[in-house]
Parts: sequence; C-alpha cells; structure tokens
Amino acid sequence: MTEQCTFIALDIGTHAVRACVFSVDGATPVWAMGEVFSCDINLYSSQPRHIEQNPAELLQALQSVYGQALDCAVNQGLYTEAIGVGIAVQRSSVMAWERISGNACSSILSWQDTRAFLTIEQLSPAERESIMDLTGLRPSPHYGASKLLYLQQQLALQANNNSTVMGPLAAWLIKQLTHQHYCDPINAARTLLFNRRRASWDKKLCNTFGAMHTLLPVVQKSAANYGAIKWAGSEQLSGDKSVSAQLMAVLGDQNAAYLAMRYSHLPESVNFKNPLVMNIGSGAFVLGRCTKENDSRALGLLTSLAFSDADTEEWLMEGTVNNAGTALTHWRENLPESLSEHSLFNQLPQWLAEDVLNDETQGYFYLNAAAGIGSPFWLSRFKSSNPVFMNSAGEVVTLTIAQQAVAVINSVAFLVVANILQFQKSPAVGDYDGILATGGLSRLSGLMAQIADLCGLPIFVTKCHEATLQGTAMLGSHFMYKPCLDGHIVAAKKSSPVLLKRYERYIQLIQAQAL
Repeated sequence: MTEQCTFIALDIGTHAVRACVFSVDGATPVWAMGEVFSCDINLYSSQPRHIEQNPAELLQALQSVYGQALDCAVNQGLYTEAIGVGIAVQRSSVMAWERISGNACSSILSWQDTRAFLTIEQLSPAERESIMDLTGLRPSPHYGASKLLYLQQQLALQANNNSTVMGPLAAWLIKQLTHQHYCDPINAARTLLFNRRRASWDKKLCNTFGAMHTLLPVVQKSAANYGAIKWAGSEQLSGDKSVSAQLMAVLGDQNAAYLAMRYSHLPESVNFKNPLVMNIGSGAFVLGRCTKENDSRALGLLTSLAFSDADTEEWLMEGTVNNAGTALTHWRENLPESLSEHSLFNQLPQWLAEDVLNDETQGYFYLNAAAGIGSPFWLSRFKSSNPVFMNSAGEVVTLTIAQQAVAVINSVAFLVVANILQFQKSPAVGDYDGILATGGLSRLSGLMAQIADLCGLPIFVTKCHEATLQGTAMLGSHFMYKPCLDGHIVAAKKSSPVLLKRYERYIQLIQAQAL
C-alpha cells in the first residue's frame, strides 16, 4: 500500500511562477494532481543583450503561489507531518546575494542575457576545448560564467569576500526557502564552472573565466534533503497537527519535463524502446539518454546531467533551439496590425495546410538571429540582428501575414530537425525509435508532421501540459508519482522532396548569414 504523501512542485519559468499539489491518500496507489496556481513575472531590457528579472518581484510571485498551494494542501487535509517540496528553475539565470541575509545584490541576469558575450569570444581555441571537455557544454554567453564575472566586476568582489555569494538563480531560491547555501548540479553545470566528471566546482574553469570559486555555493544531488522551508507562515497548524515542509528536489526546468516524459506510464500502443524527448515551448529542447563519458562535441550537441540522487545518475545528450515559441511571439507582437495569440493559433493550422509542397520556389524562410542559433550550429553573431524573411534565392522579401506565420513555424521545425538528425548519427547510444513531445507548440499538427517526416521518426504528442511540474513531483517523490500520459501519434511519412529541399536551403541561408 502506498503511504500517504503530499508534494508541492514549484516551477520558476521565464514568464511565470507556478505551483501545484500532488497527493496520494494511502488507500490507493493513485496520485492526484491538484489545481495549478500561477503568477506572471516580467523580463526587463534596458539595452541590447541585457535581459533581467527583478528578484523581489520573482520572490513575491513564488511566495504567493507556494502559499496558495500550501493552503490548498492544509484545507483539503492533504498533509503528513512533512510535506515534500521540489523546485524546477530556468537554467543559466544567475545573480549575487548577501551571504547571511540572502538579500539580492544584483538583478537576476536571465538565461537570455548575453551582455558578456565578449568574454566568450575572447576565449582561445585551447580554452574552448578544455571547457567543452570538462563541462560537456559549449562556451556561450547564455550560460552563467561570463555573467558571473560581469557581476563580480560590477560589485567589486574580492576572493576573501565573506559577505557575498553568487551563482545560479536556483541557489538563491534555495537560500530564500531554507536559509541554506546549496545548489543542485544541473543548475551549477549551466555556469560552465562545474566539472561534470567530478561533480564539483572546478578551479581551472573558474580561473579560465576569472570567476572566484570561493563565492559559489555548496553543490548537492538533484534529489536530496536541502532543508526545511523557513518562510514566515510556511509552517501551518491544522487542528492539532503541525504541518512543515522539506525541500527535497532541485533541478532544471527542461530536466523536469524530460523526467515527466521518460518516466510516466505510456499507452500500450506507444512501444518506443529508446525515444527522444522534445519539449517545444518558448525555446525547444531535444533530449536523449547517453553515458556520462559521452562526447557529443563532434555532433554539435551538449552532454548534461538529467538528474542525480543518492543511488543514480542519468545523463543526456541535448540539443537546443533558442527561439521557438519566443520567435512566434516576437514576430506577432511586431506586426503592424494587432493579432492576438488566440487568433493566431486558430488560423495557423489552415495556413500550414495551405502551404502546398509542390513547388520549391514557393518556399519562404524566416531568419531570427536576434538570440543567435543554438545547436548544432552555435552561431551567435549575424550580418543583421533583425529578423528577416527571405526567398530561396536569399533575397529579402515582403510577405503576407499568413506566409510570414508559416515561415516562422517552418524555421522552428527546421532547427529542431537539424538537432534530431545529429542525434541519429551518434554511434554510442543506439537507434532512437520515436519522439515524445510536449510543450505549447506541440499542439500544432502541421509543425509535428514536418518534424516527423523530415527525421523519419513517429512522434507521440502528449497531453501533458504541465510536464515541468509533474517531473519535479516525480523526482521529489523518488518516482512514487508516475502519471499515465495520454496523447496521439503523428506518423512519419516519406518526406516530400520539396520539403527536404526547403530544409536544406534553410540551413544554407543560416550559414550564409553568420559572421
């Protein structure tokens, strides 16, 4: 019999903070997922490449949704002596804070912030190779190292400083929740200062970037007891019972979504043995199992930790598309005529269906270089930083709104496919036999069909719209919680020769625009 258990999952996203209660009453092994509480947060950009969040605003949002979830658990009697809590955080966001009080010393520099790009560009070839070998990642201004050096310089921090800590956003949130100075290995790795083989901060990497390892927090496993939640009001009374909460898991948001896909119960009709996971939301991520020693550099992919606990480590190859839903949003918001998100998604299926693949000269291409192109190309600077529409000849063109929308969606499909094709070249992992898809853009059947056709893999599009929250609950409950996923299969048809030519031409246009 499953023990009575209650778990609160927290999701710190780019645009919102969310919380949800997961519970099982002990009489049945079936877990229940409660209401999702959400509070929007803002991004601020005072100048190009500077993208920040306000720590006080984010903390207020987190306290609000956590409080609502805790009240829900208490009011419905969904509690034990200690409620488990897990938190999934946007990776690569960093900041600095006071060691004792935990008060912020800086803004949160978002994962989208690339203000310190010159630090990355000035790395020597030997330094780049060393970074990739030690971290499994590629030098990028999106990651934390260059931004932490920027904060270190702006705050004039010294190596003997005992009053300030800097590190991933996740570490500051752990401090706020528990008053402890810890970080998880997934968010630590996204700084480029973390040695994946030794699972610790690396002095050589810190020296490469000029960052001081003495200012970084202690690293624990992804699933571990990080301590009791210390917020005022977080310990509540219900009748004669005291309800306390323990922070039991910390991980990255994409890792949580991966766990929700890979460790949930799939329908019997979905018999994938070695699937990739595709989370296609604001950005798009393709994730597949690999070994700790996997070297994905030749493929243009990353090697990263999926999760760790006292007994287990699981590793991933990872492909990253910087702009997916974000590209669609930016395009829509910059239209001369107003077009709501609801209206856009109502019309997109028809527009995609009308994009007849019988003439390669009809292809139009969208190049959104504002945030650079991630894997497998790793192109950060372009001839023009403004998004442009081109025809197959590489000429800038003026298109109708419908043509523009289709071109944006095609660009997302092509960038995702470029990553999947690299996964399929890996000799060390075995054949991938399908894709598990989640995220807001996975609801676009035309987009899913293009990806399936071009890479030759069927896609199981899940109805799991809260993958990050569910994956967080799964890890924090030591996988006692395993939902049953519903969805539908998008079959891989033989790719149209015109679609394939469009894909190949798009890749050529990307490379031609890079500096």
